[in-house]
Amino acid sequence: IRVQITGNYTAIVKEMSTGGGEYYYRKDVMSRMESFVDEELMGVRVVETSEEDGVFYALAVLDRTRIGSELKSEIEDGIKSVNRLLENADEMLGSGCISGMLADLAQAYSISYEVALKRPLHQVIAPPSSRIHGEMKNTPPMILSRIRKILSRLRIVRVSGDGQMGTVGSTLPKPLVVRVFMTTEGGRMIPVEGMEVHFEQSDGRLIERRITDHNGEASVKVSVRPPERYNTDTGKVVVTLALGKLPDELEGTFPVVYSVFYYGIERDTYPVRLSVVSEAGGSLTRLESKIKRT
Repeated sequence: IRVQITGNYTAIVKEMSTGGGEYYYRKDVMSRMESFVDEELMGVRVVETSEEDGVFYALAVLDRTRIGSELKSEIEDGIKSVNRLLENADEMLGSGCISGMLADLAQAYSISYEVALKRPLHQVIAPPSSRIHGEMKNTPPMILSRIRKILSRLRIVRVSGDGQMGTVGSTLPKPLVVRVFMTTEGGRMIPVEGMEVHFEQSDGRLIERRITDHNGEASVKVSVRPPERYNTDTGKVVVTLALGKLPDELEGTFPVVYSVFYYGIERDTYPVRLSVVSEAGGSLTRLESKIKRT
């Protein structure tokens, strides 16, 4: 016996943007999330068979009490796990361990999603006497909203190292330092410890991965690269947050938080092209070849 259940819900997110050296942007998005479960119920027994005019019949029965009891245990265990993970997330939020909190919230969402699919299956199969103890007050959309709320409060700012000068191949005199923090509803800024940040070149190539310290800070020494275009004397380093594995439903909908450093490129020499021509304007290539190049 196979049972198919479908469901969907829509989440509308209002977003904002700010400019300047630190960038935090989101976009208006409407996400429609669909769930589909295709369960095969084991334990079906054929108790009677018959044949009539060449047509064969079989009577199959399902132990509703046993299956309902198994589903009930799975659902109740899932609800307990979700509540425990959310309590842990609250404790981590208070201590500023945002990366660990996001991991617990993501796991809580995954379990709550499974529980949400099993509940209607239990209602269909289990006898009326099989009641679920404990309500799942935190539904999948509510947990997603909570994750979005946390992400919307994360900030990353430059502390020092912007606007330096260096020659190609050298290391900038000072490290690039960023600070990651989270704003509270009361306007406080809580340093985020243990968050992974990526320092990347402007073309996306990774320079280094760093973990923020107790002050929410991370730093890296950067070597000056040749400019991407011959007519520019500026380099750029982009610093982003590594948020870890989040629910797939958040892909493309959560805020992208990053900061940008710029540095100047000092040139030891400048490339030139020299052409030797006669008074009449003709090219003197033989003479050009004798000119010493340095």
